Amino acid sequence: MHNKRYLAALVVVEVDGETFSAQARKMMDARFSAFLKGEELDASNEDIPGSTFDALQALRPVETRFCETVTVNEKKTTLPPLFTEATLLAALVWVADFI
Repeated sequence: MHNKRYLAALVVVEVDGETFSAQARKMMDARFSAFLKGEELDASNEDIPGSTFDALQALRPVETRFCETVTVNEKKTTLPPLFTEATLLAALVWVADFI
């Protein structure tokens, strides 16, 4: 079966020597996923008017726009824990098969 089909929008903006990019996609054809029950298709906001995809698709080259707000999320990257209690017990059971 064929994979899902999407439209993609990519915007790259340069402001005062800094480069910013944004991308979004919109599912055009769900293909086999439309027949799966119990699974959510895409949890994105692709069917909502005014979605990110629609906003990016509306932009044209060399077009002047104004930025109303800027949000900066300063987060530190942390590694996931090597083991949780459940994964450690599962690993111990798995290792026991080879001893």
